[in-house]
Amino acid sequence: MIAPTHVTFAELIYLLILTTTGVSLNVVNAIVIAVASILPDIDTNASLIGKVMPFVSKNLERRFGHRTLTHSVLCIAGLTILLVPFYAYSGQLYVCFLVGYA
Repeated sequence: MIAPTHVTFAELIYLLILTTTGVSLNVVNAIVIAVASILPDIDTNASLIGKVMPFVSKNLERRFGHRTLTHSVLCIAGLTILLVPFYAYSGQLYVCFLVGYA
């Protein structure tokens, strides 16, 4: 998938599922979801985020390949734990980031 497809699907999930479970519909949540949805593709320098951060994407792609490490459930689990302090700041942004990334 390309960046617009990632963002569109993530925003659809936001509108259909998250807003019906109590996550408020606002611009900040939508932006967090959009940014998080393109982050898994940082493992290839052909992606939008890979072009923005080529020093990261080249190393990840060379070492692990595309759709491996950053597209794994292990990575999502790691982010869930790593971002727990972010939950204390805003539980909704925490959920939006993780859902957008997933």
